[in-house]
Amino acid sequence: MLTKTTREKARKLNPMYAWNEVRDGGVWHPAERHFGSDPSSEAYALVVARFQKEQGLKVDGIGGPKTLEARAVDLQRNPQHTWSLIVGGQAVQVPFEVVKWFDPVEGMGFYHDRSLWRPREKKPRCFVLHWDVCPSSKVCHDVLVNRGLSAQLLMDVDGTVYQCLDLMHVGFHAGGANEISVGVEICNPVEPASPGQGRKLVKARRANKSHSWAHYDFTDAQKAVVVPLCDAVCGALSLPTRLPGNAGRVLSKRIGRSFDGVCGHYHLNAKKPDPGMTLWPLLRAAGYRMGA
Repeated sequence: MLTKTTREKARKLNPMYAWNEVRDGGVWHPAERHFGSDPSSEAYALVVARFQKEQGLKVDGIGGPKTLEARAVDLQRNPQHTWSLIVGGQAVQVPFEVVKWFDPVEGMGFYHDRSLWRPREKKPRCFVLHWDVCPSSKVCHDVLVNRGLSAQLLMDVDGTVYQCLDLMHVGFHAGGANEISVGVEICNPVEPASPGQGRKLVKARRANKSHSWAHYDFTDAQKAVVVPLCDAVCGALSLPTRLPGNAGRVLSKRIGRSFDGVCGHYHLNAKKPDPGMTLWPLLRAAGYRMGA
């Protein structure tokens, strides 16, 4: 579809169009991803070219203004994409963008290494929220692989959810609670010394300690997806929409293994602070009740 010359030209130009280079507090903001996570790749150019051919546009693999405008119109006309989570081999429809591990362009998974997952023997009891202390979900995925860890889900800066394992397969993200939990690593560099990608700095109490600390908050795009994601996972796994009784407060004790619902990593491991304290008000406002 594209000659070698046009592919190379597209690889050079696509990053310019795919990234919204707006300066804000010394940080560059990634724009909405229309055709993939790596605009400089050949795969991205080929996806752009297929879309251009479908739309009757000039086929050059370059996601320029006309192509991006056509893509935005296409998304408005067809808002119900086949977004779904895989649960026990079955697709469960969800209202947010999900890129699954078998996606040939953007997919990230852990099935390439048998040591990074295993079949589940017990029904999941809780959905664990983490922050990844990474600049992107791609970096997070690579870090997890290098550390021999894994998680079923990742959420990137723009709210895109990457499913890396079937929710009914065990990932290694929560120590002794792996067998009974599903986890999501939400992209957040956390430390103010790291590039914040336009995030707000917040000062909140540190989990397990009484003092406050300054750290990056989650992006607005991520916060818009957190509640629908929790709703979808709880619905798919028949979990109650419940939070630990001390969600958003200094932890007095860890939750027991009988807890079922949505919790933070710090509720399972007193040495962990993630995912901080700023997501719980969103879940409480959405009707999640606090319990034991």
